[in-house]
Amino acid sequence: MKKMRRAIGGYVFLAAILLFAISCSSDPRKVLEKAARCMQQGDYPGAEKNFRWLLRQNPDDTHLQANLAFALTAQDKRDKHDEAITIYGKLVSEGEGAYDLFANFAKSLNAVGREDEAITWNYRTLSVFPRLVDVRGDLAKLLVKNGRSYEALALLASFDNELEDRGANPYFKAQRIAISATLPPPSETSTAVLKAVKIAGHYYSIVLGDNDESLPFIIDTGATHTTMSRQALETLRFAIPRNAQYVTLQTAENREITGQQFTLPKLHVGPYILKNVKVVVCENCASLLGQTTLERFDLTTKNADGLEYLSMKLRS
Repeated sequence: MKKMRRAIGGYVFLAAILLFAISCSSDPRKVLEKAARCMQQGDYPGAEKNFRWLLRQNPDDTHLQANLAFALTAQDKRDKHDEAITIYGKLVSEGEGAYDLFANFAKSLNAVGREDEAITWNYRTLSVFPRLVDVRGDLAKLLVKNGRSYEALALLASFDNELEDRGANPYFKAQRIAISATLPPPSETSTAVLKAVKIAGHYYSIVLGDNDESLPFIIDTGATHTTMSRQALETLRFAIPRNAQYVTLQTAENREITGQQFTLPKLHVGPYILKNVKVVVCENCASLLGQTTLERFDLTTKNADGLEYLSMKLRS
């Protein structure tokens, strides 16, 4: 299993500016080494001081600028965040891009109350590096704070589902329980708009069982059927009726699979309660919301901010 990563400021500065250090005299090299030690030891004011000295020698070095901003963000003070935001904005406008640059930009934006922008930059970070657990967890908290709890739950559950498929323990189980405990009651006539951002090639929604278990479902506009595995069905505490018909489905890879088709009396998708939903259950079916469910919604997609967005609203 690939190792999960945490987005800690300063991942890149040693490798990124090594050539600068080698090309300079021994004095800048020692200052660079000292800046590196300060960052590693959590002495962020010391790192700031040394990066400022280095920038006086080479003011156009974008890697030095980024790492000064990382040191400022890490100090978690309003004036430091304000300066860091200015630096991040300048670097991005000049075409610089890296996951730790985006993640620290989001931290400073959130710290000064610019939450919508912080959400966008956290999503941009995950679009580059989806396995950053601290970014995903922080983003979920921001979404909950901004009334987007179902989106937050889908964000965390999709990651946990991937871990469990690989035989690992879920990482966000406790945070998901906390979010689930505060969800507003679902409704058959909800006018809420459910949002999703494409990460690692998929949009996700969240399906909940009467037992408060939650499972991520891929929103697949190209799929005819809503499908799930037998394990997913059991997790949500549903049962296959005796009169369920056997059907043959063709996957996107042109494989044929056999499953059982029947109608669920109720399916809790995000804030919506859907009645009489046709589903297909098979041994290894992926959890997908296909057209048998999606036809009940108005779907809107757009590309903006370097991200792909989808909005779902229940048809009246």
